[in-house]
Amino acid sequence: MNDTLFSSKRCKVRKLNLDDFDEFHQMQSNPEVMKFADGSVQNEKESLDDLTNLIGQYQKDSPSLLIYAIINEQQLFIGTFAIVFNKDRSSQGEIGYRFLAKHWGKGYAKEILKEILPFCFNEFKLNEILAYCFVENIASIKLLEQNNFRLIEESIDKKTGLLDRKYLLSRS
Repeated sequence: MNDTLFSSKRCKVRKLNLDDFDEFHQMQSNPEVMKFADGSVQNEKESLDDLTNLIGQYQKDSPSLLIYAIINEQQLFIGTFAIVFNKDRSSQGEIGYRFLAKHWGKGYAKEILKEILPFCFNEFKLNEILAYCFVENIASIKLLEQNNFRLIEESIDKKTGLLDRKYLLSRS
């Protein structure tokens, strides 16, 4: 069975499954990775509960959040890609991506984002894609700007106290 939603030269994106737990937990429990999310690290139970909940989202008629596994050419889990939908399921959605720290700097984010964008526009019929990024996350800022996202707002994140940037990409 081919469970690939889309792929790039070195990666594929598929639904999460419980076999992803070890690497998923490694990512979710790493303070270096999570400082670019909400800053919260997870223990094993929290990671398992989170992963189980995320897998359950695939069964819902209109989930508000879908998170998928990013798998590299060695068939290893290297990160996740998320899509968050507005409550009214309008034509605007928010994306996010996260990678295990040992896979940073290898070009995976750049490569997979080029496939994520058309997937979101076409599969979910989006006209606009939002992305949030802390100003400390220079690599993601560069990546978003290289992919024609434009900065539309800056604000202080209430949970972390960090300056957060909101980017927008419109369907061309």
